Amino acid sequence: MLRRVARVLRSGLFAFGVVIVLLLPVTFGYSLVMEWRFQTCATGGWLDTGVAAFGFARQNPIPPGKPFVFELHRGSRVKFLTNPIWPEVINQTNARGGRLFVLSSPLWLLAFLCLAWPVTSFILDRRRRGRGFPVVNERTSNIERPTSNVQLP
Repeated sequence: MLRRVARVLRSGLFAFGVVIVLLLPVTFGYSLVMEWRFQTCATGGWLDTGVAAFGFARQNPIPPGKPFVFELHRGSRVKFLTNPIWPEVINQTNARGGRLFVLSSPLWLLAFLCLAWPVTSFILDRRRRGRGFPVVNERTSNIERPTSNVQLP
């Protein structure tokens, strides 16, 4: 059971890592914005200039707009993502008591973390396949057995 869970997790991480690698060049030409707005808070996710970000904003009231936003723009639209090389945390409070918290990570780092375990385990599995002794079924094999005192059925 645990092997199946590990195999599914490894396959899922590999697929997610490949999707991230394919999205990386696309994010330099396009910007993806997803936001959910409520009465006093909003949350969202952004893909822009090689960076994935998740944020939470609290302000009373939230500026009016659609409750759910899913937009794809040509070019960069998210101006607060300034560092596409290293992870970044933004925690700001404005004069009216509003708060903004954003956690961003470059896509290359996410892809590296997602692909590290599946790729290394695949390489190690390929190396292990040639080791060990052959296990043969006596009824279907014509290979000579070594002589021993043990009686096999």
